[in-house]
Amino acid sequence: MNDVLGLAISYIQQRYTLVNPVFDQLRVDKKEFDCYMTESVKTKTDETIASYLAGIVCEEYGEIINSNDLSDIQTHMLNMICQNTVRWINEIGKTVDGQYQLLNTYSVDDVSKIAGYRGTSVDGRLLYVAECKQGFLVFLEYLWKIMLNICQKKVNNETEVSAHLEMFDPLHYVDSSVTDYVCLNFPEDKYINHSVILPRVGGNFNGVKRKIVERMVNMSPKPEKWFFENRKITRGKNYYNYSTANVNENPTVADLGEDSFYIECMDCIGIDEEEWSIQEDCSSCIFSMKCAKEEM
Repeated sequence: MNDVLGLAISYIQQRYTLVNPVFDQLRVDKKEFDCYMTESVKTKTDETIASYLAGIVCEEYGEIINSNDLSDIQTHMLNMICQNTVRWINEIGKTVDGQYQLLNTYSVDDVSKIAGYRGTSVDGRLLYVAECKQGFLVFLEYLWKIMLNICQKKVNNETEVSAHLEMFDPLHYVDSSVTDYVCLNFPEDKYINHSVILPRVGGNFNGVKRKIVERMVNMSPKPEKWFFENRKITRGKNYYNYSTANVNENPTVADLGEDSFYIECMDCIGIDEEEWSIQEDCSSCIFSMKCAKEEM
């Protein structure tokens, strides 16, 4: 269902990327639209995968809007963030390399399984992307909530939005020079230049962390900060070196070396129902020198 929704959205959005379009170019002809959808559903392509992901983005936006008592300005901000995310996902998701970049960010699988992704058929890739849906949702939720927090700190009403349009675009926070994973560089984070949002993990936290370390250890640059929700005491400094991967110290992020990374447990960022209306101050938690939970 998500891929059909995504196909429809992509078809309509293509018209709004035209330069100085006239009404006739924006208008969607029903017969033409039905023909496009029929043919697209018959043959799966990489654009089908992109459309599937875009459909998830729109579905998640609807879930958040319907499950939270957001103010008008919060709804407007989130709507803009969602629209920009759809554009970005449609672009990055239409190539095998872009799909790999996304999966290498939020999959919980080991190196070998993700490494074989590029050589898989379109049907196989679509199936694997669908299997990783939950990781994609967590990635979206944390990225959007962090962006929403940043935007709310600088924008007080809709009339101020136009002065800060770049802040509502995920690409504003993505380091495009890094192609192995979605590398984030939040300007508001004064201590870290390369960070990554990782999936939510259940009981097997250390096992999944080991798999991610095995993937990230060969990245260039390796992420210095992991936004990694967990219920175990693993926040703070960790190491990419396997022999010390479970060693946990409590320095500030300023003490990180080349082969270490900092885990933010994300307890300070609410993404559950009724939490999206709450504005968190990222500068005093996930962007601070030390995880706020370590002080407790």
